[in-house]
Amino acid sequence: LRTTLLLTTLRNGICLIRERSCQPSLSIRDELLRVSRSTKTTYHKSLHSSPITSRGMSDKTGVSVVYVTCPTSDVAKSLSRGLIENKLAACVNLIPQVLSIYEWEGKVEEEGETLMIIKTQDSVLDKLTDYVKKNHPYDVPEVISLPVTGGSGDYLDWVKKQVK
Repeated sequence: LRTTLLLTTLRNGICLIRERSCQPSLSIRDELLRVSRSTKTTYHKSLHSSPITSRGMSDKTGVSVVYVTCPTSDVAKSLSRGLIENKLAACVNLIPQVLSIYEWEGKVEEEGETLMIIKTQDSVLDKLTDYVKKNHPYDVPEVISLPVTGGSGDYLDWVKKQVK
């Protein structure tokens, strides 16, 4: 059987990729590479009227997702509001009660934290990182950015308009 990838875009711009078995052919990796090379824009009319930009892995949209963990939801809310007010982020999602396991000063730690998922422009990543480091209670706060290589064109444009 062959695995086929089904792309579903939710109203908030998040793309979900699901697998479906069909006739023998390409591996998932090969199918992803084939689709990313051959597809520039795809429409999913049942959920979106706007195009979903599909780019190869080396292309960039100018938008990044940044992960930051915080000791409490209150700290995460405060940082989120500051990032939005200072035009360093378009949107921040807070996921409370994530479990983080890590080594700190020679000891394995296990802590509940709140995860911030920040949508921003690549051009302000340094300023965003500086803001988090200055306003975060941890000595070494987690600030990890991942490039967005595709998504809802309307959503990506909105992110770029919100961030200065």
